[in-house]
Amino acid sequence: MAALLNSGFARVDWVMTAFITITFATLISGLMFKELQAAIGMHVMQHRKRCRRNKEKSLSVAERL
Repeated sequence: MAALLNSGFARVDWVMTAFITITFATLISGLMFKELQAAIGMHVMQHRKRCRRNKEKSLSVAERL
């Protein structure tokens, strides 16, 4: 039987296994959340740029009239 933890005490092994599992899950979740925030930030910047560009276009059309 292959085991990463084998202290001889089942409770210690279970607690350490739970700790390691939760730590890795939190790390992965944090990395995914960081990427999600970056993607949302990029989308917001592009949306603002598009809005500014459309506003400038509408102003230049109004000046021609």
